Amino acid sequence: MVQPLRVGLIGCGGISRAHMRAYRSRQEVSLELVCDPNREAAAGAASAAGLSTDRVLTDWEAAVR
Repeated sequence: MVQPLRVGLIGCGGISRAHMRAYRSRQEVSLELVCDPNREAAAGAASAAGLSTDRVLTDWEAAVR
């Protein structure tokens, strides 16, 4: 079985909703984290994606490590 592509969403502004819809529509993609300097925006995106709050980051550099 092929492992899904693990992705992180950096930036939770308006266009991020389109990206999240695309990620959810593909079995071969797994959204692992969301990142935005605004923690509330990131938490809202994580909630919409069904991710727990421990998958929310505010520092993009931490997201790409």
